[in-house]
Amino acid sequence: MKQITTFDAAPFVWEGADLVDVPVPYYLYLEAHSRLQDAAEDKRFHGEEGDDEAFNLGCLADAIDSAWGTRDSGRGRPPVVTMTPDQLERLVWYAEDMSNFMDLPAERACGRRFLDKYYRWKNDGTPFLGQSKGQGQSSRDKLPSAAVEEIERIVHRTLKECDRVTWDVFGHAPDLDRMKMRITYSPNQPRSRAGRHTGRPWMSLGLFEFYAYWRATATSSDQASLGFQMCEYKSFAENALIGSALFEDWRDVLRGVVMHEYAHVVQYDYKYARRHYNSKLRGADITGHKDGWRTIYRALRTRLLNDRAICLGESNIRVWREKARDHAFNKILDEVEL
Repeated sequence: MKQITTFDAAPFVWEGADLVDVPVPYYLYLEAHSRLQDAAEDKRFHGEEGDDEAFNLGCLADAIDSAWGTRDSGRGRPPVVTMTPDQLERLVWYAEDMSNFMDLPAERACGRRFLDKYYRWKNDGTPFLGQSKGQGQSSRDKLPSAAVEEIERIVHRTLKECDRVTWDVFGHAPDLDRMKMRITYSPNQPRSRAGRHTGRPWMSLGLFEFYAYWRATATSSDQASLGFQMCEYKSFAENALIGSALFEDWRDVLRGVVMHEYAHVVQYDYKYARRHYNSKLRGADITGHKDGWRTIYRALRTRLLNDRAICLGESNIRVWREKARDHAFNKILDEVEL
C-alpha cells in the first residue's frame, strides 16, 4: 500500500521542550534509576516548590525502567529513551560520578563513554543515535521505546478488530496466532505488503513515516493543521468508502494501513480455505485489488474507520485542504491587522 493513525489517551509528552533521543547504557541505568527515585521522593518531601521537579525526575526514572524492563540481561545495545535536556543533564551528573568514583572498571568506562557522547552532542550537535555505541542493530532499536510501543500497540489492536469484523461479516478469518508479522522502521523500506506464505498468513509493514508523525506531534501542536492523509491507489482513490481519506490523528492513518494489508491476508486465505467462508465472497474476483479484495476492505473501513475521517476521496481532500490553508492565511492577516 502507498503511504504518505483513537484509542487510549496519548502518552505524556513534554510541552515546549526540545526532546532528545538518548541510548541509556545498562550500568548508567542501574546507577540512575534508584538515585532518580530517591531524588524525586526528596523533592516531594520538601513541599510544593519541588513538585514539578519531582514529577520530572519520577517520569525519567519510569522511562528508563520501562525501556530496560523488557530485557533479560544487560547485554546488547542499550534501549533509547526520549527525554528533555534537563533530564539529560541529570543523567550527565550521574555519569560524571560513575567515571570518577565507581569501583568497577566497566562502570567507570560506561560513565566516560556516555560523557563523550554527551559532549559531542552538546558541542558539535552530533545526535546520540548517530554515534556508534548507541546505534542499534535493527531499525526498531534506533527509535525511542515510547514511539515503538505506541505504534505496535495500535497495529496489534487493529488486527484484533479486523479479525472480529471478518468473522462477523464473512464467517471465517485467518488465524492470527499463526501469522508471520514483520515490522520495520527503516526509511529504505517504506512499503507494506501482506498475503500468505508457506501455508501461513504473513504481513510486512514499513512504518518509518509513523515515527516521523509521532515525533512531530510530540514536539508541536501545529503539525495536524492540514490533517494526516492516507493515500490509496489511483484506481480507487476517489471511492467514498475505500478511497483516500484525511484524518485529524495519524493513528487513524496507521489503522488504515493495517486494514488495507489485512484485507490482502483475508484475500489469500480465501483462496485456500473458501469452504469455511460464507457466500459473500462467492464469485468475486479475488486477485489484486479487484472486487473480492474491495469487498473485504470495504467491510473493515466502514465498520472501523470511515466515521473518524475528516473527508473521504482524493478530490474532497484537496478541496478541504485548500479551504484550511485559506482559513489559516486569513487568520494570520486578522492578527496582523489587530
